[in-house]
Amino acid sequence: MSTNSTRTRRDPWRVGAVVGLVTLLPVTALAWIHVLSTETFGRCLTYGETCDPAADTWLPVAWWAFWGSAAAGIVAVALPRRVRTAAVVRPVLVTAQATLQAMVFASVVASA
Repeated sequence: MSTNSTRTRRDPWRVGAVVGLVTLLPVTALAWIHVLSTETFGRCLTYGETCDPAADTWLPVAWWAFWGSAAAGIVAVALPRRVRTAAVVRPVLVTAQATLQAMVFASVVASA
């Protein structure tokens, strides 16, 4: 009975990684919708006026944070339970994933 309950019990860190992976695109899209709806960024795209020079810094940060968050989430989900270090590594990966996802949102919004 105990081996069956251990096998079917969900790992909350793995669930957190899946939630992070599922919400990564919507969070990024919401950040871009916010940025594209601003008048300043609209004028920058349309006429090339009032472009923020900091966007050249923030957009690469958003790019690398997006892919870093995706990679951390995929590794956290794919990491088998039978690996001894999974109990230590998975929480670190999920925490990094969430931090990078927040960084994606913040850097996209800051690029406006």
